[in-house]
Amino acid sequence: MFTAGFEEKLLYSTSSGKIKELNITNGEVRVLGNAESEVFVLAYDNEEKYVYVPRQTQGQIIRFPYPSNQTTEFEIVVSEIIPGGIAFDSEHRYLYWTEPMEGKIMRCNTDGSNITRIFNDTVEPAALTIDKGH
Repeated sequence: MFTAGFEEKLLYSTSSGKIKELNITNGEVRVLGNAESEVFVLAYDNEEKYVYVPRQTQGQIIRFPYPSNQTTEFEIVVSEIIPGGIAFDSEHRYLYWTEPMEGKIMRCNTDGSNITRIFNDTVEPAALTIDKGH
């Protein structure tokens, strides 16, 4: 679909950790970076324009600016965790994640500050999403 100079793009990851961008308009694929970990979920901050990526094998959640015409440089947001699913709350500006091995659901500010346990003692939480309410 093409709308007056607008190109639709889809971001996706491979099981080997590569983060890619698919231009739906022309079929071009561009490698944005390599998370060097299995990546099964991505979250996007539409306001600050960051993509958040959990790296289980490194025990981190990283982010990178998107879109960007420069080389992708990852920034560590949260470390010393084993993240599972992640979701971004654009309205309240929080990043949420699961820690399946610990049975926790956590959140922090966009820069990784103010880490807060939201829920504990659940059985291996995996995926999550944000319900913006009614």
